[in-house]
Amino acid sequence: MKVIDLFCGAGGFSKGFEKQGFEIVLGVDNWQIACDNFKLNHKNSEIWCRDISSIEAKELPEADIIIGGTPCQEFTSLNLKKQSWRGMINVCHFFRIVHKFKPKYYIMENVIGLNKYLPEYLHKVKLKASDFGCKTGRRRLFTGQFPEPEKTEINFNPERTVIAIDNRNLKKEKPKILDLDDLSFKGTEKEIRQLQANCVPPKLAEAFAKQILKVENQVSN
Repeated sequence: MKVIDLFCGAGGFSKGFEKQGFEIVLGVDNWQIACDNFKLNHKNSEIWCRDISSIEAKELPEADIIIGGTPCQEFTSLNLKKQSWRGMINVCHFFRIVHKFKPKYYIMENVIGLNKYLPEYLHKVKLKASDFGCKTGRRRLFTGQFPEPEKTEINFNPERTVIAIDNRNLKKEKPKILDLDDLSFKGTEKEIRQLQANCVPPKLAEAFAKQILKVENQVSN
């Protein structure tokens, strides 16, 4: 099955699907550093360094699944001056593309704070990364059309991590990186921290991929 990754960042979400045999046909991001790192981690995939507002569904290559982690700055509790309407612009563009493209599955990731801005009828799940073998207890919101993944490896005492670029934390301690298996990063220290903080851990993404494969196998049989 083929996957398109919107707001792809360094490609953590894609990496989990790739490890389960999915073909990552395209990554899209408007930050050149993210695009360079996505290409570093997905050498055989196409990358578009473009703003999502300029993209139409009809331009996209053939795919079965659309995934993506929309920017979370306007929904996170770390941002004391957040303006939710700014963040919702990207969320709406994600759904605009999904509505017109009509993939078989789609998954959008963000922080839990986005939940109160989304309609109740959307399929949503809140997952803790440590329940899937990741060394972080960060909880994430996933919404879209997908089978809910099964917990794979519970880690009740995950390593404490700094999950965002936050000057209050950086003054107190050196930040630790998230558990991002099989990913490479290139850039300044600040750029790499930002890329890591915004990545969906591959182990968590892989759990979604496994569940989709399980459902597809059941249907084919």
